[in-house]
Amino acid sequence: MKNKKKKDEKNQEIKVVEKNVENIGTQADDEDNIEIVTAKEAAEPKKKRRFSEVIKSNIFLSENQKEEILFKRRLSSKTVKILGTQFILLLIIVFCSVYIYFWLDENKQNATMKSKLQETVTIVEDPELTYAEKFQVDFDSLLAQNADTVAWLKVNNTSIDYPVVQASDNDYYLTRNFNKENNGAGWVFADYRCKFNGNDRNTVIYGHNRRDGSMFGTLAHTQTEEWYNNTDNWNIVFVTPNERCEYKVFSIYQVLNEDYYITTEFTNTSFENFIVTIKSRSIKNFGVKVDVSSQVLTLSTCAGNNKYRNVLHAVKIENKDKN
Repeated sequence: MKNKKKKDEKNQEIKVVEKNVENIGTQADDEDNIEIVTAKEAAEPKKKRRFSEVIKSNIFLSENQKEEILFKRRLSSKTVKILGTQFILLLIIVFCSVYIYFWLDENKQNATMKSKLQETVTIVEDPELTYAEKFQVDFDSLLAQNADTVAWLKVNNTSIDYPVVQASDNDYYLTRNFNKENNGAGWVFADYRCKFNGNDRNTVIYGHNRRDGSMFGTLAHTQTEEWYNNTDNWNIVFVTPNERCEYKVFSIYQVLNEDYYITTEFTNTSFENFIVTIKSRSIKNFGVKVDVSSQVLTLSTCAGNNKYRNVLHAVKIENKDKN
């Protein structure tokens, strides 16, 4: 009996040893396989498995569990996208609201300022006076408020009725109003190259094309038949501290952004060519005489997202010394 028990214990020990050997062999095989896979992975780029593939290949989950997990995953992903989109839309709305607020506020400031400045202009209703002579402008008051004031400009049947300023460059009044305060609407200003000594061959005036019609926002109206077929609109008043000038429109057009039409220095030949060019561009033949001895007034504003320029040219037909 004892011998049998000893024999059984010995057999058990042998089985344990065999099992351990088998395990060691299996482990060795696994390690060899791991080394082979690792080498293969080093030679080939790893392919990322999608979350859905991982779930579907999981043998420990039932089909219902897999579907539930994938559904929650899709729902979570969609929720994140919706929240992200809503957040972006909120930012856009906030930005646009702030932009519109400041845009309206700037327009309101300039409208109030324009109304007060127009108090410096008196229209004398005297039939014996010429169109330009009827405009009495208090330049002393304007210059006291802004020493950069050089003229007053009025174009019939538009909102263009402003004092004109001039800086040492063409950038300053793009973002400043008559009081030199920061304002996106800017102000109506003369090209810094113009001398205002009575000898300028091309006096160039700029203004923003504002959507509310302020500054040069209505200059485009001059290119409509309703405007240019009314001869009363052809006369433009341009009063300076030394002169009361009347100009007559002879060319209106839209052109790609360029520098040619705002040239200010000419020889006689180049000025003749300049007149021929800008007259040929006009959408209407005004039949107004312009020659090498003429003096031109040019009004310019942007159009078509700054790709184009709306342009008006007028020639001086009357020059009355204010004194």
